[in-house]
Amino acid sequence: MGVRNLSNINEAGNLQVCWDIMQSDLQWAQFIRSKILRNKKPVNYHVSSSIWSGVRHKYSIVLKNVSENIGNVENINFWTDFWCGEP
Repeated sequence: MGVRNLSNINEAGNLQVCWDIMQSDLQWAQFIRSKILRNKKPVNYHVSSSIWSGVRHKYSIVLKNVSENIGNVENINFWTDFWCGEP
């Protein structure tokens, strides 16, 4: 019937907002980041925010599923670099 699961849509939206908080240069994301993150880790005390309260449990999920490329992308070799541990 084309009806989507609202729980899945909500989770996807929360993951997107969490990603935006972590990576976006928009003012709202910078503001939230300044209130909730210390040394790239969430604070342990309560933060009065309707946005953060909805996505704080997704923060660890997002961190586990992203990686950063370090260095010059010209030095990346698809065939010989270690992507997921042992080749």
